[in-house]
Amino acid sequence: MTLKEAMLTNKFVYRPNWYDRGFTYFLPKTGPYKDLVDCDYFVIKEDGEEFFSTSIDFYPEDLLAEDYSHD
Repeated sequence: MTLKEAMLTNKFVYRPNWYDRGFTYFLPKTGPYKDLVDCDYFVIKEDGEEFFSTSIDFYPEDLLAEDYSHD
C-alpha cells in the first residue's frame, strides 16, 4: 500500500526494509496521546522504544513507496 493508504489504516505500519521500526498515524483528539496534543501525530516505534511526534522524517523513496504493510 502507499504511504497515504498506510496512514489511513490507523494501524502500526512499516516497510520491509525498516527492521523493527514503524509508525501509527492518529488524527487530532484520537489515540493514546489525545490529551497531550490537539493536532495529528505519529506514534513511532524504533528499536523497542515508543514515542510520539507531530512530524516524521522520510527519505524520498519512503514517500513514493507502495510496499507499506501492517500487522
